[in-house]
Amino acid sequence: IYKSILEKPSIHIQLKNQNLISNINIKYIRTSKTSICLKGDSNISKINGYKEGYWWIQDIASAGPIKLLGDIKEKKVIDLCCAPGSKTFQLLNGGAKVTSYDISLKRINIMKENLNRLKYDHNINHLDILKIKSSIKYEVVLLDAPCSATGTLKRNPEIIYRNNGPKIENLVNLQYKMLVKASELVDLNGILLYVVCSIFDSEGNNQIKKFLKNNKNFKISKFNKVKEVYYNKLLTKDGFFQSFPFNYKELGGFDGFFAA
Repeated sequence: IYKSILEKPSIHIQLKNQNLISNINIKYIRTSKTSICLKGDSNISKINGYKEGYWWIQDIASAGPIKLLGDIKEKKVIDLCCAPGSKTFQLLNGGAKVTSYDISLKRINIMKENLNRLKYDHNINHLDILKIKSSIKYEVVLLDAPCSATGTLKRNPEIIYRNNGPKIENLVNLQYKMLVKASELVDLNGILLYVVCSIFDSEGNNQIKKFLKNNKNFKISKFNKVKEVYYNKLLTKDGFFQSFPFNYKELGGFDGFFAA
C-alpha cells in the first residue's frame, strides 16, 4: 500500500455506452465495455464527449459494487450520501428510478453541475440522511458512508499530512447509525448496499459483521461474478468486495473500496 500511494493516480472514465469509446481522442486502456483508464496527462474538459455529457470520471473500483448488482433497470433505488454523484450517474445510466440525498450543499452544487453536463434531469434532496422518514421503502438502498478515505490516499495525499488523523471511532459510530437507518428504508427482499472507500476492517468487514449480529432479518447476498473478470478477483470468501490501491497496476491501479 505504501509503495502504491507514491505512484501517480490514474484517471478512470465511465461512458454512457460502449459505442462512445471510439470517439475518445487520447490514449487509454480499456477496462470494461463502458470504461477506460487514461494514459498520461490530459485536460479533462478537452477530451471528446465532455461537453456533450457522454461520460463522467469514476474510479473503476468505485463503479464495481453497482456493476456487481447486475440489472438495475426500473428498480426503485435510494442513493444516500450521493454527492458528488458518480454512483447516482451510474444508477441513472442503468435505468434505475433513483432518489438521491446528501447533507453537503457544496458537494450537491458540484453534483448539479455534472448532472447538467450529463443531461440528467434529476433532483437531489438536501438533508441529513438520519432524518429521512422511513415510510417509503426501496428495492435497493445504497449507503456510500463517510469514512477515513484511506483507499484514496494516492489520489488525496493531503490526508497523510493533516495535523490530526481521522477520528476512526467517531466515523465507525456514524457509519453504524447510518447503516441502521438505511436498513429501515429497505423493502421486503430488497438489497442494502454498503460502500466505503476505506482499507480498514473497522469500517468494512467488522462493521457488517456487527450489523448482521444485531439484525437477524438481514443476511449477506454474495456478489455474483461478472464478465469483467478483474472484479471477480476482488471478491472475498465472505462474499464482500474489497479492492486495494495496489490492485491491477496494468489497468492503472484501483482505489481502495469495500462493499457488502
